[in-house]
Amino acid sequence: MKSLSCLVRGMSDAGTRLSSEAGSCRCLSKMARRSAHRTLLALLAAIVLLAGDARSSAGPGSTQPGPLGAAGSDSAYWYYCPPGLVQTGSADALANGRYCAFWLLKNFPLGGDSATSTSVPGLDVLPVWKKTRGAGVTVAVIDTGVDQESADLTPNLLSGRNTYDGNGNTADDAGHGTVIASVIAAPAGNGGYVGIAPDAKILPVKVLGGSGGEDWSDGAVVRGMEYALAHGAKVLNLSIGGLNTPIAGIQKALADAQRAGALVVIAAGNSGVDLDDPRNIESPDGYGLSNTITVANFTTRNTLASDSNYGARHVQIASLGTVLWGDYPGNATGGYLGGSSAAAAATSGVAALLFAADPSATAAEVRRAIIVGANTDVEALRGRVEANGLLSATGALAALAHPDKTPPAGFQAVGPAFAFRSRGSAPATFTWRPSSDTELEGYSVTVDGHTTVVSPGTTELRATLRPGVHRWRVSAYDLSGNRTFATAPSRR
Repeated sequence: MKSLSCLVRGMSDAGTRLSSEAGSCRCLSKMARRSAHRTLLALLAAIVLLAGDARSSAGPGSTQPGPLGAAGSDSAYWYYCPPGLVQTGSADALANGRYCAFWLLKNFPLGGDSATSTSVPGLDVLPVWKKTRGAGVTVAVIDTGVDQESADLTPNLLSGRNTYDGNGNTADDAGHGTVIASVIAAPAGNGGYVGIAPDAKILPVKVLGGSGGEDWSDGAVVRGMEYALAHGAKVLNLSIGGLNTPIAGIQKALADAQRAGALVVIAAGNSGVDLDDPRNIESPDGYGLSNTITVANFTTRNTLASDSNYGARHVQIASLGTVLWGDYPGNATGGYLGGSSAAAAATSGVAALLFAADPSATAAEVRRAIIVGANTDVEALRGRVEANGLLSATGALAALAHPDKTPPAGFQAVGPAFAFRSRGSAPATFTWRPSSDTELEGYSVTVDGHTTVVSPGTTELRATLRPGVHRWRVSAYDLSGNRTFATAPSRR
């Protein structure tokens, strides 16, 4: 089923009680466990309203009262910034204060303790702002909507669309999409938070209904993506989805995005499973497409989140996502978001910076730059994501300056012939010699119009065919989407 996260808001001061909304969230969570009905977001995130120094009685993902870990505690979910940690160079008290945008830094002290010698890698965004801040790029937040009344976000908000209800009301009752938008592109200099791409524009596309975003429609998601493409979005942020729950029409929408030259950033999901295991399919699934990038969740404790999905082939990179602060509907001091939703938002922000830095760059080139430019000095991510590392804005910008336009080396199919006749229903084995490329990402094998993507170490595919004439081709592709088709098998 579609993943369900808990929304907790209206927190009290010291003494901490769950609000009435939190109580209904518990009921909703139970209902989701009992029902096969599709629910909510692949957010696998929690959103909490901040009220000055108010303390929540529930950590991310929790629906039961409990203490909030103080700064410096072992909590993996909360990070309070020591004074002066972040200096954005702008008049944004929230981004530079206790709920600071620590992810903008190259690194930050573990547990918020400025005296500790242990540091956690950040996304290294601030140096990139000397080159680009995202101007001229539109990012579509395809989500629960975005708060249209936010004084902090308004300068960068465009008019959007509600494809769930079929109208122009993109108000965010859940809060999820607003925090996502804030992390991506909250403008600088107006006193609030600062996004990773503070000069980019946000196109709000509301595809989920209900007060908590619990009402799901496959059609609304697909229509939302098509709307975003039609209105010039260069980056589509999809912090929504579900495990083993296909979204009807999503593959066509992803292909349409590829034709439009847009990069689709997808949250990996928060079921804690290996997406390279064929039993685990997170939808949306952009595997094999050169314009999609799937993002796992990295924590402020220098680890891959225990509930983050992963996979060295199906998940391209990890980004900080537990937890990020940002704007929240109806609250001047904002809220937080934790999970692969937030990790995807950070990646969308970096993608916007790259498109602005080089407007001629293709979606495949931006995707490659993000993967190749990853910070690979993070042991916890080796073998867990394709990049073997953490999102790095400076690394991605450097990689973008040196695109790979060379296709994989030529290679030959072994057999059968590209066109052959099968006289009975029997398994057929399609084989080819390996191609070579330092950035080889895989092979696409098309048999009778049906394409299967396999890993770069694979040189055969088996399929059961009906009697008749069959045709097949195989191509090798790299991180940039460069592609080489195999030459025909030798005649025997």
